[in-house]
Amino acid sequence: MKMMKKKYAKPLLITLICLIAIGAGYFWLSSRKEQKASASSAQVVMPVEKGSIINKASGTGNIASSVRKEIKTLDNGIVDEIFVEEGQSVQEGDKILTFQNEQAESQLESARLSLEIQENKLAELNRDLAELKVYAPAAGVVGAINTEEGEDVSGGFALTSITDKKSLEITGVFNAAQIKHIRVGNQAQIVLIDSFATIKGTVTDVGTSPVDSSDSTVGYEVTVVVPNQGGLSAGMTAQVTVTSGEGSYQAADSATLENKSPKTVSLKTGGTVQKLYVEEGDTVKKGDLLASLESQSLANDIKTQKLEIEQSRLNLQEVMETMDDMVVYAPISGVISEVDVTAGERVSENSTVAVVSDMNALELVIPVDELDINNVTLGMPATITVNSVPDTEFKAAVTEIAKEGTVENGVATFDVTLTLKNIEGLKPGMSATGEVIITQKENILTVPVEAIQQRGKEKFVLVRKEGKDEPVVVKVGLVSEEMAEITEGLKEGDQVVYTLSSADSNSRSARVMMMGPGPGGGSGGGNRTGSGRSGN
Repeated sequence: MKMMKKKYAKPLLITLICLIAIGAGYFWLSSRKEQKASASSAQVVMPVEKGSIINKASGTGNIASSVRKEIKTLDNGIVDEIFVEEGQSVQEGDKILTFQNEQAESQLESARLSLEIQENKLAELNRDLAELKVYAPAAGVVGAINTEEGEDVSGGFALTSITDKKSLEITGVFNAAQIKHIRVGNQAQIVLIDSFATIKGTVTDVGTSPVDSSDSTVGYEVTVVVPNQGGLSAGMTAQVTVTSGEGSYQAADSATLENKSPKTVSLKTGGTVQKLYVEEGDTVKKGDLLASLESQSLANDIKTQKLEIEQSRLNLQEVMETMDDMVVYAPISGVISEVDVTAGERVSENSTVAVVSDMNALELVIPVDELDINNVTLGMPATITVNSVPDTEFKAAVTEIAKEGTVENGVATFDVTLTLKNIEGLKPGMSATGEVIITQKENILTVPVEAIQQRGKEKFVLVRKEGKDEPVVVKVGLVSEEMAEITEGLKEGDQVVYTLSSADSNSRSARVMMMGPGPGGGSGGGNRTGSGRSGN
């Protein structure tokens, strides 16, 4: 019997030891799993707070001018002179460069001279037209009229004469020593020999041709006009004395008063006498109209000459347009961003020679993911940050959305143009990041997205009440990558419980720090946040 007991006791002991070892191993493994689970996740309790959620679509690109014009040639030729350089500001219409064209320059000068000649001819014809009106050259009495109305007369024809009977003339002879001091306009005293009366007169002519004097010396004639206020008549003898700035000078001999010589009225252009306004014996003043003529041939000449001028102007305009093709102008105001030619270079028609950009109109084009593009609309507000202008946020707006996307690695993006509203400190070419604000809500109840759980069609969160975690059904509004809006089911201050992995916990801590503590929350969003999603 004892032998039997010993025979079965040893295997039982071995079995028992194995069971104890297995149990210990299982306990150890279970303990390790719990430790690892505890280390890889953490339970977070967070109050429901009011804050904001902003969903954005963002992308990077380079600042560029939204108005950029290539300056092209209208003709081919050799670049003569360049008036701008890169970086130079220009105004619309400023000269950019010119081309060599000696033939066109010669044609231009010829056309200008031709027009000038034709205009001079018209001016001469218009002067002839004005001469068809005949005016009195001086005051006096009209002599015989040498024509009648309806008669054709030619240029140079003596129409009549006018005699001034309100004044007389007297001519005295002065020697060479005296004549050099006498000038037209000097005053003169006329002493009548018979009565010794003195009358004032004015020198109207100083002769330059020598005449014989009574004392056998060389003399010069001086004509003096004397107003006749009555009592004077032709034939009276008088002594002439002229007073100038250098002294008084008396003529060598006495002289005789005479009527003034009649002034002949000659026509300067020919025509048909249309009307005579005076008769022989009429007294007229200087400038009175004596007669008017008409000339059909002159009218025709003027009409033809005007057509010649118009043709010359058209010719000049045509040559100038050709010359304009030889000059390249700035199409807009801005800054020259490129100069693509050099002086002496031959270029062909429609070649780009320079580029001008409007630096007051800048834009940024960013690629937006296909998941977000339908939520982006024209006019949406945007912000732009630029690496080279730190701590500054530039306002912009969506002004253009590409209708066709670009596919890369199976993912489509669409170019969205953001036009800047303030450009101070910005230059084309700068690297920038643009963000389009797709959806934004302020002062709403928010919870972390990790707190939202779903069972069937219902969404719920765990709320800690009196130490117990109870599920509460909620309605979810706008959702970003980080935060969710609660529209029903919770109130501000409720304690929400959720589990956060250690990796998510670190990320969450960083995000919470960025959003700032306390009410007001933060904004969700990332490189591609999309518009808000809503749930029930």
